[in-house]
Amino acid sequence: AKNAKGGGDTQAAKEDVSDIAQQILTALLGFQVPGGARLRLTAAPGPEYEGGFAYAPIGFACRSTFRGDPS
Repeated sequence: AKNAKGGGDTQAAKEDVSDIAQQILTALLGFQVPGGARLRLTAAPGPEYEGGFAYAPIGFACRSTFRGDPS
């Protein structure tokens, strides 16, 4: 997230990225992947804040089985 409020202060960007992350988590946690299990959180790098930018990586994983066509 990038927020120009505060002349490069990271507080506004932290608030924005927090709202965005909450929306992503609400939308994807427990989502049923076709042919697989539900999405679950996995480890991701920690957030970083610099010059009005906020980066908040979010990791998801699921267990899936795919069948190929041998022909």
